[in-house]
Amino acid sequence: MPPIQAYPLGRVLLRFDREAKDPNLFRRELSACALDDDGHLWLGTDELTGLSRLKPKAAGTFAKHRYTDLTDRLDLPEDDEEIDIEGLDIAGNRLWLVGSHTSTRKRAKPEKDPEENLAALARVRRRPNRCLIACATIDDGKLAKHAIRQLPTTDSDNALTIALRKDPHLGPFLCARYQEEEGRCRQAASKENGFDVEGAVLADVFALPDA
Repeated sequence: MPPIQAYPLGRVLLRFDREAKDPNLFRRELSACALDDDGHLWLGTDELTGLSRLKPKAAGTFAKHRYTDLTDRLDLPEDDEEIDIEGLDIAGNRLWLVGSHTSTRKRAKPEKDPEENLAALARVRRRPNRCLIACATIDDGKLAKHAIRQLPTTDSDNALTIALRKDPHLGPFLCARYQEEEGRCRQAASKENGFDVEGAVLADVFALPDA
């Protein structure tokens, strides 16, 4: 049987804000998208801490870019660190967003000596801002001012990663090593076959009271 090949059904044109500090950042770092019932396109990016929204214009074209930073609306453990949004989905007027939940290994730097680089490579950095599961209320293409909720996050985990440590399949990746001096688990780095969320789909969404 020949391999199944995928073909695009069409193309869409995305017009971002040319007055933004770095308009190409939105284009280069897109990582998730979702379409609401009114036809607005919501986009997440790897390197930022917010969401973009584009309005439908002509057929196959989205424009009127609006970016909303979520730093002041979320309880984020780290300052000036990205959320790494990798999953978006919408049910009714609820927009759900999910971070990658990944850890990263320190990199070697050419200006440092071998001993320093070897010590750096031994450290896996937890990225708590990426341990994000949240939902926001959307209304006519805008995020409601205060209607956003999130799964509580600590400086190293959230309820999901803690629960999954007991899973026979995912647990070893979320607690690859227990560090006695810190009293916490160190998960495998994402680029080393570690735990990494790369999408989100809602199913049987439970009802939430209006915030």
